Amino acid sequence: MDIIFALGGEWVLPRASVVGTMRRALCVRHTGRVDLLGIRFRPGRAASILGVPATELTGSMVELGAILPGDVWLSDALASVPSDPVSVGGALAGAAVAERSVLASRARLLERWLLSRGPDPGARADALVVSALQWIHESRGSIRVRELERRLGTSERTLGRRFAAAVGLSPKEASRVTRFLCVARTLEREPGAILAQVAAAAGFADQAHLTRDFAELAGITPAAFIREPSVTRSPPPDGFLQDTSPRTL
Repeated sequence: MDIIFALGGEWVLPRASVVGTMRRALCVRHTGRVDLLGIRFRPGRAASILGVPATELTGSMVELGAILPGDVWLSDALASVPSDPVSVGGALAGAAVAERSVLASRARLLERWLLSRGPDPGARADALVVSALQWIHESRGSIRVRELERRLGTSERTLGRRFAAAVGLSPKEASRVTRFLCVARTLEREPGAILAQVAAAAGFADQAHLTRDFAELAGITPAAFIREPSVTRSPPPDGFLQDTSPRTL
């Protein structure tokens, strides 16, 4: 789950949006420069910050003010945050360094806001859900739900109810997303990999099964994903600035 702030440029999103856990890709296009900042929560951690069950937001994008009306000021504060003075060799820093200075200032503001919402969301996370997510992650999405129930000593109903409230998906759906993410990371590391072999290693029935799931969750096929500039070029193309060491809650 994410909170996305659209702070400037040609963008069609609200100023601040909460994005629930997605079952399929949501593609939002822009035609020029944009200024975006986001918070990405670890699975199961956003509900305690937002104060609503994750299932209420699954598959949707909602304005932040509709969930936290007392925090509508945050977008304006982020947009107007000043950059820290930065110099390189006695001269003013270049545009990229200045942008990173703004990003760092905004990150500090967001961290203060998150702390004001209460204790560390990890401290309030459902231990059963955290354990289930760990098993799913370690198995790369291949563990069966019945095996999860056995290892956790719980029933299908209890696991499903608590997992959905925290994560916004069922354990089976979360495993499907995990398998997809593992494939995407494999293709980023090895863009020349043979897709049939990648599908077999990830536990898909065949390459066609992989392609269907990948297209639904990414919005593009594996072949198109491999051709994306972010996969084929390192560093990313000029004009795209991303923090290389993001903090993830």
